[in-house]
Amino acid sequence: MPLYYNYGAEKKASISLEFSELSKYRCIVGPSHTAQCFKRNSSQSCESVQFRLHSELFKIEITNIVSGQTLIVKGSTIDESQRFTINLHEKSADFSGNNVPLHISVRFDEGKIVLNSFINGEWGKEERKSNPIKKGDSFDIRVRAHDDRYQIVIDHKEFKDYEHRLPLTNVSHLSIDGDLYLNHVHWGGKYYPVPYETIVRNSLQNNEWGNEEREGKMPFEKGVGFDLAIQNEAYAFNIFVNGERWATYAHRSDPHDISGLQIGGDIELSGIQIQ
Repeated sequence: MPLYYNYGAEKKASISLEFSELSKYRCIVGPSHTAQCFKRNSSQSCESVQFRLHSELFKIEITNIVSGQTLIVKGSTIDESQRFTINLHEKSADFSGNNVPLHISVRFDEGKIVLNSFINGEWGKEERKSNPIKKGDSFDIRVRAHDDRYQIVIDHKEFKDYEHRLPLTNVSHLSIDGDLYLNHVHWGGKYYPVPYETIVRNSLQNNEWGNEEREGKMPFEKGVGFDLAIQNEAYAFNIFVNGERWATYAHRSDPHDISGLQIGGDIELSGIQIQ
């Protein structure tokens, strides 16, 4: 199962875990917090993280890093937010002197996002760009690893490429720190060709396909991340793309008979959540 956290005065979870206990799950939040915790799943994701960091570090070990994988960080800021950081570390998720291949600093106090690397005890040259995230807004930051660079996407829009200053294989840990609410952290995926043209909805019954439904504008773009949600309602499936209703598909069989999920084809799959 994924690793879940719920933290805050308004809604506290059922158990309290010390720093050493949390480390069993390779996911650490501060020295001691109230949290509901389940073991991390094989796709290295932490789902539904609901706590306010305020300079208390979130850490996770990540393994088997390869080109084509994507780090997804979703959360929101507050009106008082000053800065938060996302860091890819070498050897340990701290700033004790080990290399930091990628440091992303979101700075509301400067109106900039700063990219840098910490190598052999020294910070390199900063790469700066205007910060598109507004205080108090939610955000979706994705970092895709390529052979020669990190591709950074913010709210499904290309933001900046950052060329590797250290080999991708050096990355072993992730940390997130600062003034934010953190909702979702995931690392996974791989390369696939993406030849999208149209979206077809259909049902297979008694070994025969029914009539295709093809209406609706193509909501996906090549090379751009997306969130797809399918809600099983009483009379139909409601399909949402990036939080917006895209289509409705009327049931052709009893919706309670559904017993599994299959995903195939040309796609980079970064996470699945069923609830």
